Amino acid sequence: KHRNDELFPKFYRKKALLRFAQEEEICDGKKILKHPMIYLIDEQNKEVFYELKKSITGGASLVFHRYHEADKTKITRIHYDTSKKDWDYDKTGKTGKTVKKIVGFDANALYLGCSGGDMLCGKLVLEETSDDKKYISDTLSGEFFGMLKVQLHVPEDKYEYFSQMCPIFKNIEYSQEEAGEYMKNIIKQNQGNPDKVKYTKSRKLICSLKADNFWIKSTSLKWLLEHGCKVDKLYAVIKATPGRPFKGFMDKVSDERRKGDIDKKYATIADMWKTVGNSAVGRTAMNKSKHRNVKYCTEMEFNRLKYDYFYYDANVYNDVYEVISTKKKVKQNMPIQVACSVYDDSKKRMLEFCYDCVDKYLDRSDYQYMEMDTDSAYIALTGDFEELVKPELKEDFYKNYHKWFPRKDTAENAAYDKRTPCLLKIEWQGFGMVVLGSKMFFGISDEKDKDGNIIVKCSCKGIQHKNNSRILNFEEYKRVLDSGNSNTCTNKGFRFINKEIVTYEVNKIGLSNVYVKGVVMKDGWHIR
Repeated sequence: KHRNDELFPKFYRKKALLRFAQEEEICDGKKILKHPMIYLIDEQNKEVFYELKKSITGGASLVFHRYHEADKTKITRIHYDTSKKDWDYDKTGKTGKTVKKIVGFDANALYLGCSGGDMLCGKLVLEETSDDKKYISDTLSGEFFGMLKVQLHVPEDKYEYFSQMCPIFKNIEYSQEEAGEYMKNIIKQNQGNPDKVKYTKSRKLICSLKADNFWIKSTSLKWLLEHGCKVDKLYAVIKATPGRPFKGFMDKVSDERRKGDIDKKYATIADMWKTVGNSAVGRTAMNKSKHRNVKYCTEMEFNRLKYDYFYYDANVYNDVYEVISTKKKVKQNMPIQVACSVYDDSKKRMLEFCYDCVDKYLDRSDYQYMEMDTDSAYIALTGDFEELVKPELKEDFYKNYHKWFPRKDTAENAAYDKRTPCLLKIEWQGFGMVVLGSKMFFGISDEKDKDGNIIVKCSCKGIQHKNNSRILNFEEYKRVLDSGNSNTCTNKGFRFINKEIVTYEVNKIGLSNVYVKGVVMKDGWHIR
């Protein structure tokens, strides 16, 4: 009766997995689960699913400083004046050191590495509470693990410390008007009619100094509290059991990729495992509410279906009608807590690299963050990274070197760490970079590839490379930055329109100086 009509092997595997998850062991005199597992969120706790779904934020793509070039620019930071309650920057440039290079650091398999960390295991239950003293102290001590819905902020005395990268990542809707006077003038300049300027509203992932009704993982909140952030109010918690059910999967993917490095005959298999590792997390974040049913029918059937409550859209191919309808019932059976945990941990890892590594070992007059994009960070430096480490922290830096960067002591360790998740490696370095906006930057270097071409770092979202090489160069990016005037690009391709495959050619805005995820200062370079 308990098995009902379920196939016995499937029923047996399910029960064996439950027994495996319920095994206990004694640790420090307490009984704890030996193998904590991920549980699907059921109908009784569906509010947990929808709360976590609202809190999911993808990778952050942010700009911190828009231009640096070796031997031409200096490290000039923005500063917060506590007496004036305002931000400013060194307009003379006399106080900063001269930039010598721009280095791009990339985190190995960041999402894969975070999936191998502590997950939100066990049955998740939402509990509304305002007992912030108990849960905050338990979070700091490590006794509480799970998600907390809080109102938190960075105290004013910590504004200067967090001035380069704000520690709270949130996805909100706001208007372009909030991007400051400089950017409002740029928008007017590019719209052509200053008297009828339209400021658009959109949802964007930004970094901020405060947040309300904000879900955050306890490990990330612990890091924020240890670095000076304050919790104003606690709304609810979701208790979970810490466990690493995907650590074996993380190690398997990493080991298979190492095989491809050693023997080229495994290269194809290694690439396959890379795809498997990258897609695993994305699968758990899949929004099944957007899934549709597709049915092919005759005109008579279409005339009936188009009046159906669930009708969404239709296409006609000769005498065949393709009818798209929304699903009558959506089974939400994705372990959404996995994606929520991984995205949270990935942002924490990039914050740790910024403040617990770069900012700890380097003086702020020797470096400046320019741009970050999910798992990468581009930093302007006044010399080689290891040479800039503070003399009094050299010993500590090399003692903890393996926590941040691949080891270099032996060839075996270097090859092994090349595929170790979450370690930061130098992806690119050059002598100049212009950052116009998210996923729109250009870096130039002296290095050349095997064909003799200069190695550049170009990102131009929405612009086809091969058709717009005339505007994709360092000089044009710099011209757009200085003048504020956008240029045009041409995209070409194929589309299926009116039963035919046709080519299209569209002229649209190419490189643009508009950036609204932060307030751009009067010089157009500094961002707060």
